[in-house]
Amino acid sequence: MRGNRLLALASLLFCLTIGNQLARAEHTITCIPHFAEGFDGQTIWQTQLLLDVRAAGLDQTVINVFNSHGFPLRQVRSLDFRFTPGFRLLNSPFFQPVPLFGSFFFGDLLFPLRTGFLIVDSPGPLPFRALIRQFSLSGALLSELIIAPFDPFRRARLVSEEFDARVLAFALANADTLKRAFGRFDFFPLGSPFPLFSFPFDIGPRSQFSSFLFDMFPELAFGGLKGFIRITSDNPISLIAISADRNGMKQVPIVIEE
Repeated sequence: MRGNRLLALASLLFCLTIGNQLARAEHTITCIPHFAEGFDGQTIWQTQLLLDVRAAGLDQTVINVFNSHGFPLRQVRSLDFRFTPGFRLLNSPFFQPVPLFGSFFFGDLLFPLRTGFLIVDSPGPLPFRALIRQFSLSGALLSELIIAPFDPFRRARLVSEEFDARVLAFALANADTLKRAFGRFDFFPLGSPFPLFSFPFDIGPRSQFSSFLFDMFPELAFGGLKGFIRITSDNPISLIAISADRNGMKQVPIVIEE
């Protein structure tokens, strides 16, 4: 009799373990490695998430807003999702904006600039985009950038071998809650298998690193060197590369190698 009870208990524990593993397998953590919101002294920034209102599990989705050091600034839950009737994006009526700090109004953005990264926690794959906008003090839209999340990586490189180090910026985020991410940027001149310059980084758990390329490699700011940039990390990271100048912002494509 006691043996049957032990067998039943073992069977129950096995089923619970398998169920928990399946639940974790369906759980999705997605990172947007950069946001900007507020007044930088000259212009005003705003970041919104654009969610597909048809997505399953939207009512269980949580948007976690962190500063660059991993300090939580805000959690945005489904009750805070204020969808706007008639909004259109990407020729689809189904993507709707969600403000990170609770307001769409321009006047509510006049606080000191906050930057960092976002972790979107959903029960399954969730279609979304991030929209970063820059405004003048009069409210005129100066530039905007739509960011699509992509998979974390351990090694990637810029597609282009020609770039302006003075306007090229990177934001890297480590979404892991326990492990640090140690890595480096390497600049390879055209035709060389060896890097000419290297810049190490160390990103703590749930933290961010951001920098302009010329701050990491001052030699590239005016040297006219051509080549490619490779980013490697021992722990998976998310990255966005942005070219930002007076003509606006654009995302610089990267190739994930590992």
